Amino acid sequence: MQTTGGIELHRLFSAFPEGLPGLGLLLLRLTVSGTIVFLIDLFYLELVMTTVRGWVIGVVSLVASAMMILGFLTPVISGLIFIGGALFLILSPREMTSFLAVYLVVLSFAAILLGPGAYSIDARLFGLREIIISKKDH
Repeated sequence: MQTTGGIELHRLFSAFPEGLPGLGLLLLRLTVSGTIVFLIDLFYLELVMTTVRGWVIGVVSLVASAMMILGFLTPVISGLIFIGGALFLILSPREMTSFLAVYLVVLSFAAILLGPGAYSIDARLFGLREIIISKKDH
């Protein structure tokens, strides 16, 4: 809680850290995106080429990956990636289960908790703004 000129301000927003923490969050987003692309290549390449469902999975995965790289709607996209990865682990045959899917679920959960960081579209759209509250004498 911050106090500015006698008025209490509650922190109801996410932080968008800059510097090394911001670079760490960018690296986290890039790792999630790279893992998605690798999983598409590993598991869905044949499926994408042969079925409509495969095309849908491939396109949605690539769009989610691009949004993660850009840092656009990061908590929402990370949540969808988390759910998709968890469903993959639950519904896929045992021989398809991969440590990469577990890795993706863990990383996407971390991205949900930590947010996008300063080097993202989210920071530009929803970042901190300075609000000046003047005290009027009545």
